[in-house]
Amino acid sequence: MKRSDLNLNQIRRAVAAMPPTFSTFDVIEHQEMEKSNRRFERERNYRAEVGKQLKELMGELGITELRTKTRRGSIWQKRSAG
Repeated sequence: MKRSDLNLNQIRRAVAAMPPTFSTFDVIEHQEMEKSNRRFERERNYRAEVGKQLKELMGELGITELRTKTRRGSIWQKRSAG
């Protein structure tokens, strides 16, 4: 799989649905992501590619990476508005 295989709008919607603190795996396990990316689930780099997209979109998504390399990928936090 290539990063361009991921739908950025799905990632945006998944992050919007997340609680204030979440993991990369939470995004991957979001219903819309699971449904549309089922064909990539077994590819070894799928999780890494989602994590890279989150990192690239941090400013746009208003998220900060709190911790890396946990059992559920990175831990992210939404920045509070204002």
